[in-house]
Amino acid sequence: MKKRFSLRYLILVVLISHVMPIVQPIILAQDRQPLSFAVISDTHFENHAGDGARVKVPRTLRNITKYGQLDALAVVGDLTNYGTAEEYGMLVDVFTDPDNFTNPVEKLLFVAGDHDWYNADSRENYMKGLSAFSDGESYPFHTYNVIKGYPFITLSVMNDNGNDTQDSSKGSRNYPQESLNLLESYLKKASKECPGKPIFFFTHVLPHATAYGSWPEKETGNGWCMKVLNPILNRYPQIIAFCGHSHYPIGDPRSIHQGTNPGSDRQNFYTVVGTGSTTYSEINPEAVNRGIHPWRFDEVTEGLLVDELPNGDIMIR
Repeated sequence: MKKRFSLRYLILVVLISHVMPIVQPIILAQDRQPLSFAVISDTHFENHAGDGARVKVPRTLRNITKYGQLDALAVVGDLTNYGTAEEYGMLVDVFTDPDNFTNPVEKLLFVAGDHDWYNADSRENYMKGLSAFSDGESYPFHTYNVIKGYPFITLSVMNDNGNDTQDSSKGSRNYPQESLNLLESYLKKASKECPGKPIFFFTHVLPHATAYGSWPEKETGNGWCMKVLNPILNRYPQIIAFCGHSHYPIGDPRSIHQGTNPGSDRQNFYTVVGTGSTTYSEINPEAVNRGIHPWRFDEVTEGLLVDELPNGDIMIR
């Protein structure tokens, strides 16, 4: 995995709330290995930027799994470039090839992004195309899992809209009421079943006014974000959300958001981490003098490793 940017943060998720309990330190039992998982996004099979997805994604997987066995690996949307059956076939070939994994991954998690809806048969292509990862059954758009005592929630977008900054109806098409109701039920379940734990949440589009790429009022461009999830997510400050979509570099400190000051305009109190892209990088317009694609943007490949420390803190590399 060619890496031109790096991100290393120690996240101390101790967020005060009158609605949910704060996250409590956890001392690991001696007989349990700490949680370890990885997050990548925007694989874009078959995008041909640089070496192309069929070269970059296997290289990414070999690199991100070389540090040890992973409990999970989440791919946070834009799995394909156009949502075709052929592109899903390429993805399955890569993710089912053991030679692409230096160490094993216990569970693979996928969510749909906006690019995955660019085809007339997108719904069927997603469910059927990813069935290899769900025992031959239709792959779900949204999931709830508990891994080593931690809740993992995935929520796909259900339409091809990029943002809702100018038109709020686009947000409700990407995240319709049915999805919002399911998310709410998952979060309630997670807070009840795993009290005092962070809730790991994976979706493609950044919530508005969180990490880099979600501040159209302050950044040039329309933003890569949606407002529709914020009212729900704000009730659960123990959330650590991982989102793709922007392709913005994770080496930028704005790519991690923890809004905890009630007096500021950063009124989203959960944690949001941008996940970059495995295929090519972008940047907000006018940030550099080469438009949204800086020099050698197609050589950038990024991802995140997330580790539970012995005292219960969560470290992101």
